[in-house]
Amino acid sequence: MSTRIRKPEPVTPVVLSRRVYDIVGIVLFTLGAVVLVSLTTAENGYLGQWLNELLRRIAGLGAYAVPLLLMLLGTLFLIGYERFSFTNTSWGAVLMFLAFTGWAHVTRVPFERNFAPESLRAGGGYIGGVMVYVVHSLLNLAAVYIVLVALTII
Repeated sequence: MSTRIRKPEPVTPVVLSRRVYDIVGIVLFTLGAVVLVSLTTAENGYLGQWLNELLRRIAGLGAYAVPLLLMLLGTLFLIGYERFSFTNTSWGAVLMFLAFTGWAHVTRVPFERNFAPESLRAGGGYIGGVMVYVVHSLLNLAAVYIVLVALTII
């Protein structure tokens, strides 16, 4: 008896319908709006307070960029932008965010209180705090300003 080897069937890529992109866009935009409201209002439930505290500890004053980014992504899904990639503009936005959180931290928080919870909220959060701490510990305060100016220029 001879055995026949079956050729594997080609795998067809899954194409999502337009409705799925619309639903994802609405969910992302709504999530961004809810997070923005929880950051800007004093009356929050448990989840709103938790999100507020988490984002402010991570990014400090840069926490407002997170809901705006979610709303932008939701809008891109809604208008049909299905291909996401990191371009030079994307990397520039990341560097600008790092520069903003670093400046917020170095100008508002004394180095001795770099990682105190209230300092994280008032400054650049852990992102800005770690950046300032590393450069300040390795070099000095003047180097922190030079690095932040370079990030801002880039």
